[in-house]
Amino acid sequence: MEHTRVRNTVMGWALLLVIACGSGSRSPTAAPPTPLTPGQPIPLTAVTAPDANLADPNDPGWHEITEYVAETAWAPPAHPSVNLRYDAAAPTEPVNFRVARDEDRFYVRVHWSDGSNNQANAFDQFADAAAVQFALDGGSATPYTMGGPGAPVNIWYWRAGDDTPQDLAAGGFGSTTRLKTADVSAEAAYDDTNDGEWTVVFSRSLSAAGEYQAKSLATDDIHLTLAVWQGADAQRDGRKRTTIGWIVVHPDAALAIAQQ
Repeated sequence: MEHTRVRNTVMGWALLLVIACGSGSRSPTAAPPTPLTPGQPIPLTAVTAPDANLADPNDPGWHEITEYVAETAWAPPAHPSVNLRYDAAAPTEPVNFRVARDEDRFYVRVHWSDGSNNQANAFDQFADAAAVQFALDGGSATPYTMGGPGAPVNIWYWRAGDDTPQDLAAGGFGSTTRLKTADVSAEAAYDDTNDGEWTVVFSRSLSAAGEYQAKSLATDDIHLTLAVWQGADAQRDGRKRTTIGWIVVHPDAALAIAQQ
């Protein structure tokens, strides 16, 4: 009888261990980011789950969307003051991103390491910031450095500490103009663990009226770049890091993904 009770107890604990391990293996985890291959288009994931809240940087639904990692380099200097601090030999730094859409909106989730949460913007203090830039009519022929004459860009700009993001247009260095729109949104979260990380989700309606707006984000190829500013390193204005060249997103692939 005693041996039977001991054997049953051991089997019971073993069963509980198997159940616990099995439950842990089903916990949602984020897959490692996929390195972005220059020139290779990526799909736009269409999210149809009714409970997804992609505007939230920490929504679990983002774990189901492929994360890419791209390298950023110093933006080419456009002003002598920037040229004084420009280092063409500086190593690249990674930025992670995901792109998705639901029935109404287009989303870009940007994630990067930042050892300090800088929100002040004063004479000698600079806030952390991020931006998504879209080529308009020129597509891949548009200069990815703020566009150019006859090849404008649309820019969604977020800065830590500001209540609302800015919807901008540019056609080359020194031409940035703020657009009169309120549809672009940005939600940000700072995680002070793992040496500090920012996550920002930009979003806007899939289509938009008005000049210099990225249009037809649900049907046309999307050419975008990313930029980040580290306030602790006195990065502001043209002193920033950007992805190198255009990232091409194929909305047509979203339908195939959504139907699987």
